[in-house]
Amino acid sequence: MKSKYLDSILINHDKSGFCILEFSIPSPSQSLNPKVVMSSGNSFNDIALSILRTINWKTRLNGKKANNDRVRLPVYFKN
Repeated sequence: MKSKYLDSILINHDKSGFCILEFSIPSPSQSLNPKVVMSSGNSFNDIALSILRTINWKTRLNGKKANNDRVRLPVYFKN
């Protein structure tokens, strides 16, 4: 059975921290509409949001229909 979760990655950064993003899984006519739920600071927010924009949702959804549920994605940064 294929996992519903994104692969875990650890991002090297000049200091350690985290950012938790909440967003909707997009359909072709819908945007992610991301929101920062909790974070160690603005620099973490900017990087986490840029990572979110790089995800290829067509590949990740693999033909499945998007829904309106919001999901949370924690992103951790390690010094």
